[in-house]
Amino acid sequence: MNFKVELDKELDDLLDLKIHFNTSDHITWNFNKAKNLLEFESSIGKFADVLRFEWKRRCFNHTEKIYKSPSTPQELNTLNGSKVNFKYERAINYRDWEDKYFQDIDNFMGFSMFFSSGMGAMINVFHLVRIMFKGTLRGLLIGDYYETTMLIKNLSIKDMEVNHLNNKSEINNDENYDFIILEPVRYNTFLHAINEDMIVNYINDSKSLKTIIIDYTLLSSSFDKESFMKRLNKNIFIFFVKSTLKLDQSGLEFANSSQVSVYANPNLEEYLVKLRDLFEGQRNVFGSSLSFYEVCQLDYSKFNKDTDYVGAVLNNARNFSKNLIDSTSDIEVIHPSVLSHTNHSPFLFVRPKEGRLFNEFKQYLRSYLSKFNVNIPCRNSFGFRNISMEAVQMNGSYNVLKVAPGKINGVKQQVLLDGIIYSTRHIGSKV
Repeated sequence: MNFKVELDKELDDLLDLKIHFNTSDHITWNFNKAKNLLEFESSIGKFADVLRFEWKRRCFNHTEKIYKSPSTPQELNTLNGSKVNFKYERAINYRDWEDKYFQDIDNFMGFSMFFSSGMGAMINVFHLVRIMFKGTLRGLLIGDYYETTMLIKNLSIKDMEVNHLNNKSEINNDENYDFIILEPVRYNTFLHAINEDMIVNYINDSKSLKTIIIDYTLLSSSFDKESFMKRLNKNIFIFFVKSTLKLDQSGLEFANSSQVSVYANPNLEEYLVKLRDLFEGQRNVFGSSLSFYEVCQLDYSKFNKDTDYVGAVLNNARNFSKNLIDSTSDIEVIHPSVLSHTNHSPFLFVRPKEGRLFNEFKQYLRSYLSKFNVNIPCRNSFGFRNISMEAVQMNGSYNVLKVAPGKINGVKQQVLLDGIIYSTRHIGSKV
C-alpha cells in the first residue's frame, strides 16, 4: 500500500471541500513540517478540524443576529442561497433546501423532510403513521439499533404495538402486520444483512400491510432505494429514514440531523401534499426541526450527495475485515461481507475467539499502538474521515472491539490492523 498516494488524495479532497465552503481566504496550512507519513496523516486530520471550525464559524456569524422569535416574519437565506421562512425558529420552514435532496423514482411520488436527529425523525414517523390509519396497528421491527428498540419498548401511542423479530427468525407469512420497521443491515453484534427476497415477498403477499419504514443509516446512498421499490407490486406508503450525521457530512459532524423521504403511488398526489403539511406541523410541535444555524451548516454541495465518500468508508471497512480474516484465525471478525462481499457496513466488530481474554487483548493492543506513537480516537459513532474504535459490551454479556476504519486508508489504519493481529497471537501466553 502506497500511503503517500492515499494521504495525498485525502489532502486533495479536503482542499476541494475548502473551495466548497468558500474558506480559501481564511485558512492556510503548512504540511511541510511533517517528518514522516504518520505526522503527515495527523497534520491532515488537524487541517480537517480547522476546516470544520471555519465553516461552523462562518455559519454562526451569518445566523447569530437572528432572534429565535423575530419581531416580524422574515425570509432569510443560507450562505449558499437556500430560502428559509422564519417566523419562529422552532417552526421554521426550509422546504427550498429540503427539496434538493428528494430522489425522484419512477412510478412514485413523495417528498423529503429533515429533522434534528434520527430518533426525532423516527418518533415523528410513528406518530404520523398512527394518524394516517384507523384502528389498532400492529408493527414488526426487523432491526436492533439500541435507540430504536428502546423507543419501541417505551412506545405509548394509543392502539399501536410493535413486535421484535428475532435475529435468526423469518417472517411468519400468516401473521398480519400493518407496518414494518426494517434495517437493511441489522445493528447488532452479528451485523446480519436482511433477506431482501423474504421482505419483498411478504410485502407483496400481505393483505394487511399499509406502510414500511426503512432505516438505512448504516448504508446511506449505497442502499439502492429505486431497485428495492421496483420489486414492490403493492400500493403502500414507504418511509426511508436515516441519520445524516454519520455518512453524509463529509465525516466532519457539523450538526445532528436526519432525513425522512416519503413515497407513495402517484394517484395519491393530493393526499401527499396534505400529508407533508401535517408532517411539518407535527415536527414543529415536537420541536424536531433543524435550527437556522444547522440548516446553514448543512447547505453545502457535498452534503448528502457524496457517493464517493460513502463508498470509500464502506469499502474501507470491508477491506479491513478481509485483511484481518486473511491474516489470522485467532480472532472473530463480524462484518456483513463475511457472508457476501456485496454486503456492507461502515464498521466491524472483532474479539478474541476466547472471549475471556478480551481485557488482555486490549492491553496488548494499547501497548502496540503506543509503541508506534499511534493514537486511535475512541468514540461511539462512525462515518468519520479517519479511523476510530471503541470497546463495547454488547447485549450485557461479552465485549467486542468496534472498529470504524473511516475514509482514509493510511498509516494509522495499518498499524491498528497489525496491532490486532499481534495482540491476538500473544494473548494467553501469560497463562
